[in-house]
Amino acid sequence: MTALGVNAQPADLQVIIQKGTPTADVSGAELDAAKRVLAFLKGQIGGDEIQTLLAGEIAAANTYWHQLLANSTGQWTPVEAQAKAVVDPSILNSQSFAKWMESAGNGYPNDLIAGHPEIYFEEEPSNVIQSWGGGPITQFSHDPVDKQPFMPDLLGWNITATVSQTLRDNTTFSYAVSAIKEDADGFALYFAVYLPINAPEDRVVGLRNYLTVECTNWLKYAYQFATR
Repeated sequence: MTALGVNAQPADLQVIIQKGTPTADVSGAELDAAKRVLAFLKGQIGGDEIQTLLAGEIAAANTYWHQLLANSTGQWTPVEAQAKAVVDPSILNSQSFAKWMESAGNGYPNDLIAGHPEIYFEEEPSNVIQSWGGGPITQFSHDPVDKQPFMPDLLGWNITATVSQTLRDNTTFSYAVSAIKEDADGFALYFAVYLPINAPEDRVVGLRNYLTVECTNWLKYAYQFATR
């Protein structure tokens, strides 16, 4: 039997898997388990209790965004993610993905919430609780708006939503755009969230990671739904 090595931190530690799950599958197995536990706990706690449990964190997030906006120049910076599904269009395409999105938010927890561990609650469009890359746990709504002057034209894309992201006191702390387009061998999704330009780098990186994970997971869940 060949021993399989796993490099881990600290740098002077090497873990050798001699029996069990292959090295390449360990991280995936851990991630799958974490997702199951999160979904179970969210389901046991329930959406109403989640909101009560997070009330203090949400209040702190409101303060965070108000302070960031107060120190802002009124300009906005985009944080973007884009992913493509290479798939047989008879199984999944932009139209069937959009239809899946219409029902994926039903119940608690649901496939939209499963799109990212930091989605604590999602009742579109009026009540969303998220944290982006370890940032403040924020409760907000998605409110439709016209294309803003700082948003570029997305030529070739079908814009599916342009919204302000609004705190419960009606303060807009960010904007978001989503779009979809067909390609020859599949279709692609585009997400962008516009933060105040003075947002710290860790918020920008955290949000970029968040959007990328959410985008790719939703494509996977839509495919799983289509192939049941």
